[in-house]
Amino acid sequence: PRPHRSRGCRCRSGGAPFDTYGHGTFVASLAAAAKNNFGIVGVAPEAKLLGVKIAQPNGTASLNDLITGLTTAAARGANVINLSYGSFYGAPYASYNSYLVAALNTTAAKNAVTVIAGGNSGTTFIGNINQGGFTAAALNRLLFVGSVNNKNVKSSFSNTPGTSVFSATTGQKRTLADIWLMAPGENLIGANPSSSTRYVYGSGTSFAAPLVAGAVALLESRWPVLTRNGTAAQVLLDTAQDLGAAGVDAVYGHGLLRVDRAFNPIGYLMVTNASGKKVAANLLTGGVVTSGAFGSLTNLATRLSNVVALDNYQRDFDVNLSSLVLPANRNATLNNTMMSHLSVTSGGAKFADGSVLAFGQSQNRSRTALAPSGEPAQSRDWFVNYTDAAGMTLAGGHGFAPGSSFNAALWGANGFVGDDMALLDSSNVLFNMASGGGFTAFGRKLDDSTRMAFTFSQTAAQDPLRATTGNAPDARALGFGVSREVAKGWVAGLTVGTLDEANGLLGSTYGNSPIGFGPQHNSLSIGASSAIALGETRSLLLDAAWVRSDGATMPNGLIADVSAITARSMGAAFVQRAAFKDDDRLAISLRKPLTVTGGSASLVTTSVDSLGYVTTGRESIDLRPDGSETVMGISYEAPIKEQTRWNASFTYRDDANNLRGAQDATLMLGIKMAF
Repeated sequence: PRPHRSRGCRCRSGGAPFDTYGHGTFVASLAAAAKNNFGIVGVAPEAKLLGVKIAQPNGTASLNDLITGLTTAAARGANVINLSYGSFYGAPYASYNSYLVAALNTTAAKNAVTVIAGGNSGTTFIGNINQGGFTAAALNRLLFVGSVNNKNVKSSFSNTPGTSVFSATTGQKRTLADIWLMAPGENLIGANPSSSTRYVYGSGTSFAAPLVAGAVALLESRWPVLTRNGTAAQVLLDTAQDLGAAGVDAVYGHGLLRVDRAFNPIGYLMVTNASGKKVAANLLTGGVVTSGAFGSLTNLATRLSNVVALDNYQRDFDVNLSSLVLPANRNATLNNTMMSHLSVTSGGAKFADGSVLAFGQSQNRSRTALAPSGEPAQSRDWFVNYTDAAGMTLAGGHGFAPGSSFNAALWGANGFVGDDMALLDSSNVLFNMASGGGFTAFGRKLDDSTRMAFTFSQTAAQDPLRATTGNAPDARALGFGVSREVAKGWVAGLTVGTLDEANGLLGSTYGNSPIGFGPQHNSLSIGASSAIALGETRSLLLDAAWVRSDGATMPNGLIADVSAITARSMGAAFVQRAAFKDDDRLAISLRKPLTVTGGSASLVTTSVDSLGYVTTGRESIDLRPDGSETVMGISYEAPIKEQTRWNASFTYRDDANNLRGAQDATLMLGIKMAF
């Protein structure tokens, strides 16, 4: 057989072409046979075929026939032109001249890629000539194809590219080897209408070429930008499997066609940030460690799981960047401060003038960096609370949450309200976000029924609880409060707090993450508290806070800006003293910890339309969590002997950490000894 040579066609009545010899049908079936087509399928089964006949009934074609066929196919809108015709391959190659070059320039001007079979003479294709007159577009849209066997070795009949050089009028030069691919070309099965079985085996570069043409069609149908830019051919060349001598060589050219590789990204996948700069997706580091207030930022993580990125050829791929969102800690209700201070050495004294001193310390092995020995360095966290006979309270310390000291300053160290309010701590939510470092609190009476208090706190210089992410919290909080006895047995308080966070927002931290919410945020909280006595031993406590954080703009991140954020926290508790014995306390509480109730972030997004044009825009992402945490607790505390008390508590959380469906329960038993 001579499969490199196109055969003539006989026309049926009515003008419909009929392939007399079957060569054209065989070639077409390899490139684009439809699916479920009696057991075979083409490389691009959904491609539309345009048949352009160039051969006479006797199977021959003139140079004019060839040129007319090329220009006709391009004029009728062919994106890929397969030329499995070899009569112009023989010496002295006179037909490979300026007229054929002009025709190839014409097809390229119509954005068509022309794939040409390399011929079956077992020699060097077109005799190592230097051919000029090409346009740059034509050199980028030409592919020549040789044949390999099933072991990826050059077929004995296949021509080779040799050292021929093609030159463009712009001065660009490309060796023939640089636009040469190899594809399977031996014992292929294709359709043949002249055969009684309709399918035959065939070998030749004529049948290797349509495999490449089909690959071009697949690429351009998936990424129209390749058609517009004329880069589909180069994608196949760049992703070929090297054969023969290392690199591009005069026998195998770029090597074996690898359609699978061609559908993978080439180079870095780039995403666009808010300033329009391209950033490599695989080099994005640092994420946002979410706080309970934001839940796990489900909406943001979901959207980041399907981000459009572009490779070196402007092809769009979906990348998953959801790992940049590190979800909120799913641990039970033991917060970080409690876990760091399960063992506290404390003491106190009551003086004759009525003043009270309380103090304590905890040896913490997890808050600082490694010591030179490689072991966790130890730090001593401490607190001191002093209230004089006139009711003035001064407190300070390091490492402990400031809420308890502020409660003592606001409600009075000798009163029960401060201890009971610790069950809720809603008004203190911003202060406790700036904990781990130094803190101070001050309170005093304004008159017999009114107190005022101040507090300042900050995070530690380094917190290893965040160290694995590189996002250490850096925050400072300032608060002011007033409490007043409104009526006998009814005490109410108003609290105003501010929180200044660097690279953080309401407890979430993100360092220099590309999905950060801004370098600096200021939050304001307004809290209202009330304690109502229900007899001599019972009380009802209510506590709530409303929080607002300012927005920010990030010019160099994937998040362009974040709006103002609103959040709320509330709770209620019932306390029964002397429930079962003198000096015990039974408490039942219901809380809604801090939860974001409003706010959004503008995520920079890239989209590609059906024509392959890229558009960059911004998409609003709702930052509210998908759950709403509810905490139900019951605790009991009673004396064992003087200076020693035991306590037990049970806590259940629904939508824990504001994660929908997350539930946990905690049981704690403890002994409190004072010295």
